[in-house]
Amino acid sequence: ISGGAPRPDELKGWLSDAGGPAVPADLGLGADETRSAILSALEMRNRYTVLSVCEDLGVLEQIVDEVVQSV
Repeated sequence: ISGGAPRPDELKGWLSDAGGPAVPADLGLGADETRSAILSALEMRNRYTVLSVCEDLGVLEQIVDEVVQSV
């Protein structure tokens, strides 16, 4: 899978080139809003996702903080 998936910088470039938002700040979101949005996404759909795995492992908050700091 990793060989076929585009790199994050490629995705950002494609989105920017198309005139779309590429990072939360492009939507006017700050770090707190971004963190809240990611955590809320866990409850949006009744599906088992990577967020569910992180929650089950007890690392969701840590992972979300790392993601928010990286964008």
